[in-house]
Amino acid sequence: MSEAEDIHDQVRLRDSWTKALVAYVKADVWGQVVEAIEGYENLTMSIRTYNGKATASDKLLLHRLVSVISARCETLISETPDGFPSKEDMNKLAPSLLYLFKPNTQNDFPLDLSILPNYLEEDFESKLSELESTILVNKGLLMPRPVALNGERFVSFQIASIGIKDAETFEAPVFKISVLDTKGNLLEPKQETPVAEKQLRYRVDFNSVVHIQTPISQLEGADAAIFIEFAHFKSKKKKLSTKCWSLLEIDELTTGEKLLEIYMKPVEKTRRKLKLFSQKKLYTRIKLVVE
Repeated sequence: MSEAEDIHDQVRLRDSWTKALVAYVKADVWGQVVEAIEGYENLTMSIRTYNGKATASDKLLLHRLVSVISARCETLISETPDGFPSKEDMNKLAPSLLYLFKPNTQNDFPLDLSILPNYLEEDFESKLSELESTILVNKGLLMPRPVALNGERFVSFQIASIGIKDAETFEAPVFKISVLDTKGNLLEPKQETPVAEKQLRYRVDFNSVVHIQTPISQLEGADAAIFIEFAHFKSKKKKLSTKCWSLLEIDELTTGEKLLEIYMKPVEKTRRKLKLFSQKKLYTRIKLVVE
């Protein structure tokens, strides 16, 4: 690829990131929390997996952006949207992308990141190297079993496998797990399994254990459900893409093996209109423990 083509691709990518950031911040400002979080997560995934040319200044800017966007996701998930960074702070980010992939430019970042927990700017090279690796895709983002207090009960489950056509063709398949109430609001941070252990013609094996962080009593009070999305990595778009999904309802939270039906995307967060993904009898197989 020629230098001119490289520059063209960088400009197109920069414009794409800028447009996406503006759209997700708008959703954030309008109070569309779930849409904002999902958009922010997709954008950081795209930035983290970028492996093209980048100067030290570019890397620093990308590291700052990922740090701020990730922190904003945490404030939204923890229902403290007025913390740092705020909606107003997020509105200041898009202009900083104008400096990306431009040689001999100095970018004065619009926010003071010194108040972000564990933020070390002098260590950005090693941090970016970690982000550029496929740690999110290969190792997953799973949380430990929560400590039970005052007789609380929690649900854990092992995702054994999913039955799906052309299973061996998916790149780096994972499951994304989220807990939502009937309005589609996240009740806890999303989790993500490691990449599948084995891919056969009609089956993808995982054997990953997921610990839900919200007590059973709170799940029942919110009439919540656990969404289990089968996703795979798309190299051209540099992001995870959901292929299909399954659902665990409150009345299914009992110890034992389960066969969950698989539904067509997009994920129906309110659980009103569910469409089967395939006419074949294919399922997501899990082993569930409540204690």
